[in-house]
Amino acid sequence: MRVFLVLLFASSISMAHAQGLPEYLSAARELDSLVIEATNNNAMPRVTDIKVAQLVSVLSDSDRFLNSTAYETKDLGDLVEICGKANAISMKYALFDLKKAIDPKTDQKKIVLRVQQVMEKNVLAFQDELELLQPFLIRCMAKQAPLMNDFMLKLKPEEITEIRVQGIRQARNGTYNMYMGFLQSLNFKGIKASYRLKLLRALSETAERYSAILQPEARQKIGDFAKLVQLSAPEPFRSDLKTIIEAMSATACDGLCKL
Repeated sequence: MRVFLVLLFASSISMAHAQGLPEYLSAARELDSLVIEATNNNAMPRVTDIKVAQLVSVLSDSDRFLNSTAYETKDLGDLVEICGKANAISMKYALFDLKKAIDPKTDQKKIVLRVQQVMEKNVLAFQDELELLQPFLIRCMAKQAPLMNDFMLKLKPEEITEIRVQGIRQARNGTYNMYMGFLQSLNFKGIKASYRLKLLRALSETAERYSAILQPEARQKIGDFAKLVQLSAPEPFRSDLKTIIEAMSATACDGLCKL
C-alpha cells in the first residue's frame, strides 16, 4: 500500500520535511539494525533491553510525531514515510520467522492460513512491543486520510489519472484490512487487557476518519463485527466499541469514498 501512496503523491507534494521526520527515521534505522542483529540469532529486539525500549518509545510517540504537527497536504509525503516505517516495524514483529513456517510449494489457501497462524503466535509473543507500536500505526494512517482526501479534491479532472485512482482503491482496501484485522485481534486469547484497551482506544479515536474514506459496504462489515465483539466485551471496552459502531453507521460517500 505504501508504494501506491508514494506514486500517488510524490510528483505533487513539496519535499520540505515536516517537523520530527529525521528523528523518526533515525530511530527506525537504529531499530532496523537491531532487528537484523537479533534475527540472525533467531530472536527479535525486546523492550526489556533499555536501548530497544528507548527506540520503541520514540517510534510510538503519537504526541510528538502526530499530534504536535499541524500536517497539511504538502506534508503528506512525510506522513506517508512515517506511517510506512511504523508499518514495516510492526510487521517485522508480527511476521517474525514466517519464512521457516511457509512452504512456497503449497497451495495459496494453506499459505494464507499459515500466515494467520504465525501472526497470531507473534502477536502473543511480542505483545509488549506491539501494544506500543500498533496504536501509533492506527493513528498515523488515520492522520493521512483527510490529507489524501484534500489532495484528490484539489486535482484538476485531467490529473485524476488511472494510476491515482487505482492507488486510492488499493490504499482504501489496505485500510479496511488493517482496521478490521486490529479489531479482530481483540478476540485473540492470551492478549493482555492493556494491549486490547490501547488498540481499541486507537481504533475508537480514529473511527470517523477511517469511516470517511471507506465505502458503505466496508463500514457495515466493520460495524457488524464491532457489534459482535460488544456482546461479550468487558465494561471498559463498550464505550469505544459504541463509538466505532456509530462512526461506521455513516451512509454518506464523498471524496475518496466515491472513487
